[in-house]
Amino acid sequence: MDIKALFRERDVEFREYGDHHHVTIGWTNVDCPRCSPNSGKFRLGWNLKGNYFSCWSCGRLPTVGILMELTHLPAKAIKSLIEDLHVDRYQVELRPLGNLQLPDGLGLLRRTHIEYLRSRGFQNTDELVDTWKIQGISHRNPKLAWRIFIPIYADGEMISWTTRATSELNPLRYSTAKAEQEKINLKQVLYGGDLVNHTVIVVEGPLDAWKIGPGAVAIMGLQYTRSQLLQIARYPNRFVCLDSEPEAQKVALKLCNDLVVFGGTTTNIVLDGNDPGSANDEELCQLKGLLK
Repeated sequence: MDIKALFRERDVEFREYGDHHHVTIGWTNVDCPRCSPNSGKFRLGWNLKGNYFSCWSCGRLPTVGILMELTHLPAKAIKSLIEDLHVDRYQVELRPLGNLQLPDGLGLLRRTHIEYLRSRGFQNTDELVDTWKIQGISHRNPKLAWRIFIPIYADGEMISWTTRATSELNPLRYSTAKAEQEKINLKQVLYGGDLVNHTVIVVEGPLDAWKIGPGAVAIMGLQYTRSQLLQIARYPNRFVCLDSEPEAQKVALKLCNDLVVFGGTTTNIVLDGNDPGSANDEELCQLKGLLK
């Protein structure tokens, strides 16, 4: 049974792409039982590639709970049905490495961290903490002292981390968890992937993603993996926004070509500045506007 057959069986009214302005390619939408039940607005979408719910107003919502509210079936029955939902998906197998190990010295952002972030244009550091869960590393960790700790999540669970130097004189801008410190290698996932709804903007690094906000994902470097490619392909509206330098643009065009075989649309964006982290306010507004 697929999701549409389940909705028909349980008399849940739904809309497909082309039937309603809230429904985009790769989604099947229903009225959201949380924010707009029986409204005919069809804000809640079921992603046909990724098998998850996301509402235009509420954001991503729990699959079991929402299906219980829509179908009035008990949790046990819903969990059994989920196993049988046959949809076309881009299968991504995340290979666990071991147990996650966090560095010593983690804590609140200190003056050094805050001053660096503000020098990079991030005036609201509390928003960065709330959205991206960043922390500061103190002098108690000599190897990583005064770096910014950047956790990496997949499906709500921290699986790896990296750190950003707060001094531009430091030749090692990023220092990342070693293999034995990761649960899953960070190159298997998209940084910020848990915060994406219908549209994704692909960038290189975390600070680029922070400048754009939720909806931007970082491939953590210039090169991307097959796992990251398949995760990007899940979204119907895709924008690639890597650095404007020639080497990065070669990778950007290759990524766009690799995504052509999947459904949806892919657009390459070349900024006037070097990257989103250094983009001007006008360009940032345009990028953020793509996510609305």
